[in-house]
Amino acid sequence: MGEAIKQAEQDRFEIAHPSISEIHVNLSGHNLGPDSGSYESGPLLSADCPDMSVKLTSYATPASVEGHTLPNAGAHLKDGIDNYRYRKIPYPDAPPAHDPLPLHRFPYPDLRAFLDTHGGNEADAIVHLYFHYDDHVDVTPAVRRFSMTQEMPSQQRNMHGLVLFGLYNYLPSQTARLELNGQTLDQGDYAAREILPLPAACRDIPTSARAAFVDLNQPLTLRWQTFDDPDVWRTAEVQVPDFPMRLPEKERSAPTQVLLYLRLDGMVAAERYLEVGRIDGELAIRAAGMPDLALSYTFCGSIYSRYNPAVVKLLAD
Repeated sequence: MGEAIKQAEQDRFEIAHPSISEIHVNLSGHNLGPDSGSYESGPLLSADCPDMSVKLTSYATPASVEGHTLPNAGAHLKDGIDNYRYRKIPYPDAPPAHDPLPLHRFPYPDLRAFLDTHGGNEADAIVHLYFHYDDHVDVTPAVRRFSMTQEMPSQQRNMHGLVLFGLYNYLPSQTARLELNGQTLDQGDYAAREILPLPAACRDIPTSARAAFVDLNQPLTLRWQTFDDPDVWRTAEVQVPDFPMRLPEKERSAPTQVLLYLRLDGMVAAERYLEVGRIDGELAIRAAGMPDLALSYTFCGSIYSRYNPAVVKLLAD
């Protein structure tokens, strides 16, 4: 009975003080030690491999709650935190920790309607993305990669505008930061690598783990920064063509997915598609087709090229 009481108390504590997921991206040109909580030194956020982000999880403890050192209140950062504090890099001869930098905070995505319909909690659905520049740090809450996407049932009703996005990056540099209609996309552990021009083989397979709340009936605005030029934002308007036919009733509740083709000239094409479960239990793809803007950038093919045609059927119009 005593263990059950302790576990119940621990469960109540974790609900009241959830852990917070963070991803840190280094655009500063310096080696950094991000704040990892209770440790004197932080993990290395390398300037030599900026495309490799650092994942951290902020856990609450009774001491951090009582001492008011916990940075978050529930799923959100506390009000009034406007500086980012660094730790010493974990090297024996490392210099002192980098001086604190101004922390620029961005708004949280509104997940209330989605979570009310599909369940879950905001802390598990959100990741705090920290972009470390030379003179400041941006923290942008985003829909967490895989949290509401990877294990999403193939038939979901009322997605409240949540759309899943994949990316083919034909730029000469990796994308460091992506925004869609002002919402930052979680790129996970690695940036979207550049796809080498022909005759190099395609080495990248898009995954629809990035998610944003958008209206595909309206043009989308994609903004991005690259590691080669992290201080410059580039912008493109994206039209997402609809399916050429009215969808069968059983397909209308499948989560909408979009493959973005980021072209060398800065234009962006988009291909809409669905993953549909067949009656026989196999997977099928409904695709709107490769857009004209992407026809000259087909080193990796269309979205259907990532599937094995022996086991995944492309549904005819």
